[in-house]
Amino acid sequence: LGTTAGLTNATWTPFATEATIVLPGADGEKTIYARFKDNAGNESGEILQLVTLDSTAPQFSLTLTGSLGDGTPSSTLSATSSISVGISAVEANSTVIISNDPLFVGAIAPTNSSNGVSWTLSGADGTKTVYARMTDAAGNSTSQSATILLDIAAPQIVSLECANCLSHNAALYTNDINREIVLDILAIDPLGDIDTLHWTIGGSEFSAAYSPSVSALLLDQDGVQDVELQVSDAAGNLSAASTLSITLDRENPVLGSPAL
Repeated sequence: LGTTAGLTNATWTPFATEATIVLPGADGEKTIYARFKDNAGNESGEILQLVTLDSTAPQFSLTLTGSLGDGTPSSTLSATSSISVGISAVEANSTVIISNDPLFVGAIAPTNSSNGVSWTLSGADGTKTVYARMTDAAGNSTSQSATILLDIAAPQIVSLECANCLSHNAALYTNDINREIVLDILAIDPLGDIDTLHWTIGGSEFSAAYSPSVSALLLDQDGVQDVELQVSDAAGNLSAASTLSITLDRENPVLGSPAL
């Protein structure tokens, strides 16, 4: 038994149904040669068997793609637990399993991993890790992992106030000639990633980077105006709206004639 044609330097060994042989060189196709001899010294012809040596683990990369609140794909954030798992360079005749657990408990083997796999993240908001293991036809395996921040919970507005308005009988007023109001906002978010302010005045929409205080302009018309404000986080989750009704009054009162 040997790996050289003609069995040069091979030695006879007692017959057995199994034998161990060391394949030489790098990975690739190898030829094993064998010859048999009976107790009378009669020798068979040389036979051969082709085998493929594959001692190299498969290589692949793992990517996660979530969706922001407006549906925009993101590789870092997801506003939904349903994401897509991308596996590149899938080796022929290999198998892939995916799990939310590093020990691959409850792992699933997708039927087609080359075009992206629909996957559901588990647990509450926070950084999530998805694990994948690829095993080739020879039994060599490689594991990879990737992370994404799951952020489903929307921020909340705790309070909204007009800092430069006057209050009378629980109603808000301003006589600012420039129509400017200053809004003080207290908002909270489970992950602390409040990102943007959104407000509407008279049907016109405005936005700015989140700040606990923002200046806005009322419409150029005296009277009651509703200011509706929302905040969103980095994943695009939008809070419920808070509304202030503010009366713009730039007209001085007119005194009538005194009654005599």
